[in-house]
Amino acid sequence: MLSLVEAKLGEIDQKIEELTLFRANLRHYHHDLSGRLKPGSREEAASTPASCQCIGEEVDNFGK
Repeated sequence: MLSLVEAKLGEIDQKIEELTLFRANLRHYHHDLSGRLKPGSREEAASTPASCQCIGEEVDNFGK
């Protein structure tokens, strides 16, 4: 039973690390977008495709 608990703790620690990195990447992306958007330019920004590698990677990870 002890080894099972230790394994689960390891899994949780790994997930926490992944989510912490994802949060940091998402905050960086948010900051970058906030700096690019000016009042009145939201429509133009919405029509321009943007890529966020952190979101794409996490979508793939959650889809597993």
